[in-house]
Amino acid sequence: MKNSFYNNGHYIKWCEDFYNYCIANIVPKLDSADSAQRMVFDMINRRREYFNSKTAFKKMKKDILF
Repeated sequence: MKNSFYNNGHYIKWCEDFYNYCIANIVPKLDSADSAQRMVFDMINRRREYFNSKTAFKKMKKDILF
């Protein structure tokens, strides 16, 4: 995994920070396939609710429908 923190020989700090965040916060919660699936569904639903609450997204949906 350490090789993924480098691009063309240059170290990318946010890649390592993101990896460390995932290891510390997400991996401990993945104790089964069901919990992993539930976590993904929850993330998708949070994004849907977020975008549906935005005025610009509501206008875009109306433009697509008509």
